[in-house]
Amino acid sequence: YIGMPANDQMELVAGGVTFTSITRSAAGTGSITFNDAGDDVNFIVESPQESKAIYLHSQNEVLHINHNESSFKTKIHSTHGEAMTVNNNGVIFNDDGVAGNDFRIESQNDTHIFFVDADTEKIGIGTSGPDRKLDILDATGHQLRLTHTDGSKYVDMRATGPGDFEITGSGTNPHLKFIGAENT
Repeated sequence: YIGMPANDQMELVAGGVTFTSITRSAAGTGSITFNDAGDDVNFIVESPQESKAIYLHSQNEVLHINHNESSFKTKIHSTHGEAMTVNNNGVIFNDDGVAGNDFRIESQNDTHIFFVDADTEKIGIGTSGPDRKLDILDATGHQLRLTHTDGSKYVDMRATGPGDFEITGSGTNPHLKFIGAENT
């Protein structure tokens, strides 16, 4: 049944369970609550061609977007335009190519463990201001490690404080340093 328990509330009830509740406060704010009783009820939004465009699987407490669908797109917009698209081609960030749609991944201790500056078209690892196409910053050690396919040997590379290029390998006598002319 459809009930109106108060002047500012409307409910859709089935089997004694309130599935949808629409409320509006005197201040003009309101909400639409689905599955108000918190029962084990799935929530599904269909589109003309997709049976589960949005699907909340209540038993698993997982929200699916485009669940098992093939022709549906998901787009997330920012104030700068299309920030992210998910479609049958994969995940695309900044599909509109807007300078303001930077992309950043945080880690536990680094807010810019991976950063794409859309305006300058540069990538930073450990830096929010990459100066080259790929800029790697690690203030505590080597910036780049190349590891052999068997995982047992490696070569580390870094820029030193004076601006020299240093290569350190894991093998015997593994050190090589290129010293800039002004640092000799």
